[in-house]
Amino acid sequence: MRVHVYAANKVKESIVNHYVEENPYIASHDVFESTAQGNIISDSIQNTMQQVVDDEGDRDNLDELAKKEDERYAACQTSIQSSTQYIQWLSMSRFTDFTQQDNKDNAQYLKEQMDICSRHGLALYQAKQQFAALLKGDATPERSVINELLMVFLQSVVGQLIAQKDIFKCEVYLGDQFSSSVQQFFCSKFKDKKIKPESSAVRAIEWAFSIIKDNQINVPDDIDPMDVVAFENVMHSLDKQLNKRRVDYDNLYKLIAILEKVIAKLETVINPVTKPRTMTVSSRMIYPVKKR
Repeated sequence: MRVHVYAANKVKESIVNHYVEENPYIASHDVFESTAQGNIISDSIQNTMQQVVDDEGDRDNLDELAKKEDERYAACQTSIQSSTQYIQWLSMSRFTDFTQQDNKDNAQYLKEQMDICSRHGLALYQAKQQFAALLKGDATPERSVINELLMVFLQSVVGQLIAQKDIFKCEVYLGDQFSSSVQQFFCSKFKDKKIKPESSAVRAIEWAFSIIKDNQINVPDDIDPMDVVAFENVMHSLDKQLNKRRVDYDNLYKLIAILEKVIAKLETVINPVTKPRTMTVSSRMIYPVKKR
């Protein structure tokens, strides 16, 4: 299947899923096929995506176009929960330069990104609602209107993806610091078998294990917080999870770049340049060259 067809199908899948959720008595295959309006919208999305999607690229991660806005919101929430726990540990640790100001700055940044994700999620929901209104309406949908809604759809998806990418990036940044801090703390308190560790140190490692377990990493309930091998296994699992999150971040970054190019091409479809202006020497803008 060509890339533009796959991308168009994923956009239409998202619209269909939304429509059926709002109208459960309608079968999925009837949403576009049972009415003239549906056929026009389907064909228009397909034709437009053929114009704006690069078939020389790949379709990796384009399944993201079919996801509900709530799924991205939930992924962001899960990531922020992990980051919040890392922040709490780092704020209490003396094995890091993490300050109370860092605590506030990171918490504020994550809140801002979550708000951005929420706003774009609402815009995406509203775009699908407007597609639904066209499907239900009696009037023949105009291609210009369909393209405008497709633009809002894609921009909203990208807006959510950028927020999700930045939230994931923050999680990795904080997770790396957490991992390093916990390992330094463990080495300082438990490596020397001749010295009995303080009870507060044992509780601190138990807290770290609790944080890691909350991040869906298997930590045995009966784990000995002073067991070096068990500790190293747990930290290795955490580092593997953080590396997986790096892959997630990289994939989002690549997908955003692809979709931004699609949006730029779609802009030229919606607002074509009717007659390019001929540039003359006198009409060119001349910018001063800065000396370096």
